[in-house]
Amino acid sequence: MIRLLLPLLTVFVCVITNRLTERFNQTLTTQLMKVVNEDGNNWDDHIDPILFGYRVNTQASTQVSPFQLLYGEKARLPIDLADSDCDGDEAKSAERRQQRVQHLAESLVDLRKDAAENIKAAQAKQKERFDLKRKAPTYAVGDKVLRYNRRRDTRMGDKLQQRFTGPFVIAEILGRGVYRLEKDGKSVKQCANAANLKAWIEPGSPSPSSSSKRCRRASAPNSPASPPITLSDSSPSAASSPHVWWIKDLNLTVEDRDVINNGLWLNDKIIDAVNKLTAAHLDIDSSQTTLLAQGAGGFRSVDSGMQVVYAKHHWVAVAYEEGEVFVANSLGDNIAPVVAQQLKQLYRNALDEDGNLTVHKVRCMQQPNTSDCGVFAAAFVFEWAARSVKTNIDVRFDVPHMRAHLRECLQRQEIAPFPRVRPPRNAKATTTAAPAAVRKLGSCKI
Repeated sequence: MIRLLLPLLTVFVCVITNRLTERFNQTLTTQLMKVVNEDGNNWDDHIDPILFGYRVNTQASTQVSPFQLLYGEKARLPIDLADSDCDGDEAKSAERRQQRVQHLAESLVDLRKDAAENIKAAQAKQKERFDLKRKAPTYAVGDKVLRYNRRRDTRMGDKLQQRFTGPFVIAEILGRGVYRLEKDGKSVKQCANAANLKAWIEPGSPSPSSSSKRCRRASAPNSPASPPITLSDSSPSAASSPHVWWIKDLNLTVEDRDVINNGLWLNDKIIDAVNKLTAAHLDIDSSQTTLLAQGAGGFRSVDSGMQVVYAKHHWVAVAYEEGEVFVANSLGDNIAPVVAQQLKQLYRNALDEDGNLTVHKVRCMQQPNTSDCGVFAAAFVFEWAARSVKTNIDVRFDVPHMRAHLRECLQRQEIAPFPRVRPPRNAKATTTAAPAAVRKLGSCKI
């Protein structure tokens, strides 16, 4: 009965969903390649010693060996047995066993907690290195794409079919890299993930349209072939061709408006406009462009204020008031090294004698997708500027209407708190109208 049910309850083998297993298989295969004979038919004789060696060695992620993580003590190897104390005294042996059991009961839980924290730290570092080399593809409504043909993998006889089918048209952005497609004016029932899509290139075109590329990436530094630029407090993008202006005072074109409307990652020009409105609301002389982080001089020091800073394909809100530095990150509580460097440049007056800066990590709403970090950072900064840095921003923003609100604020050239989700009717009314105090995840020194 079990054999009959297994094929129905299991899914088609997918390497992506078995990453840890496949990674261990790679390690095991590499070690077997070093010890098998020329014919490779005695690999099963080496499985046990290789597995034992793997289990007693310290892992880079957990900082302990799998053996110690399971049993609470390091493995005793044959070389350790030669130095062991075997005096044959049963009373002392019983006492040692009791002490060992007590020690295991006290230390094993803490050991596993430490290993779990080490794994999270290692995963954060791996994600940071991965994000430096690859950015998730994003598409705008109306873009033409091809969809991977999964039938080649699941049906017999379809291996010679085309890898991709289409073209399809992006009809709706559902968030988290999921899109609704349409073809020939008819909606496709099954949604598609960005991992299974690639941009459609019109026949005869050597590369994808330049406008789509501009929408999918932030403004990058000039290439080596371009003349060097001098970064100043004004946006360096102002000298570029304006094309068709949307808001000339903020150096925004209609292409920047389309970035907001189509749910794409906000570029430096839009973030500079957000920082400019925030500085004007706080009566600060002038804002500093985010591209100063790429220059040798960096930011000039300020005594107070708030703005959005760049964090390698991510935007983070920062603030400085009454000698305290606050950071709100919509994608976790990690402070990237590039953000730490910008904070030390902006708030030099808050550095201690050792050159360290105490930073308060603010608890805030987390973004539900990969492209709204700039929108959430703008929401945090507007909330701080309109109310107070001590205002609680761990609230539920009305995500579907956040981009429209940002667009209206830019058009009016004034800031306003972002809309929030209304509480249910049966929710208890608060006893005071004053905003809740800021919630901190903790403080750290950078």
